[in-house]
Amino acid sequence: MILAGDIGGTKTHLALFDWTTERVEHLRLETFHSADYASLEEMLAEFLVPPKPPTLIEDLETEKDEGQEPPTEPKSEEAPKIEAACFGVAGPVIQNHSRTTNLPWVVDGAELAKRFEIPHVRLLNDLEAMAHGILLLRPDELVTLNAGTPPAQKQAIALIAAGTGLGEAILFWDGTRYKAMPSEGGHTDFAPNSDNEIELLRHIRSQYLHVSYERLLSGPGLHAIYEYVRDAKKNEPTWLAGKIKAGDQLRKSQKQG
Repeated sequence: MILAGDIGGTKTHLALFDWTTERVEHLRLETFHSADYASLEEMLAEFLVPPKPPTLIEDLETEKDEGQEPPTEPKSEEAPKIEAACFGVAGPVIQNHSRTTNLPWVVDGAELAKRFEIPHVRLLNDLEAMAHGILLLRPDELVTLNAGTPPAQKQAIALIAAGTGLGEAILFWDGTRYKAMPSEGGHTDFAPNSDNEIELLRHIRSQYLHVSYERLLSGPGLHAIYEYVRDAKKNEPTWLAGKIKAGDQLRKSQKQG
């Protein structure tokens, strides 16, 4: 059995797979809200506990009414034996160790292997992990945003993923096959190229000392751009302001709950 995880600043996906040399579908998949956990270890401890088989309350009540002994509670399955684990982490990975960028977590492959008795644990930058799987996507899993002319020869492929942060990776052709290379390019300086973009930079610099591309091309970045346009144009629609305020209040109550 293989344990795989995609660790993001907002949510984390964990899944179990049977060992194979080809692409397979997961046997079990769960999604967790990352900020609800103090560490990946805490999350894994919950995920790896086998789910308890459901008991039908109606059946128990029927047995009781008929004077029969209720059936014994079914036993949970044993925890699966994990042969290897790999985690894509939203942050730089150095010597199988990572301090996540948008979470107060430290993830260490050796510690995870020891804690959960997994022979092989590997950490990858999340976009590097994504790059390894991108060429296995089926045609029906792809959407063309801007049709172009494919190059005559194999060339580098750029991978960009905007979420809580801005992940970037590169697939380069070594003459035989594509190889994945991680990148922290999302943290490079935002380089404005017009008067409007210069004003946008000034607006965001009022909140952050360093304005990277991640400050604009990400979930929080889209909100920052919205705030800039709202403050600069002074014409925020009333219905939109109310919707955003309601959404902010809902998120705040969810966090408090």
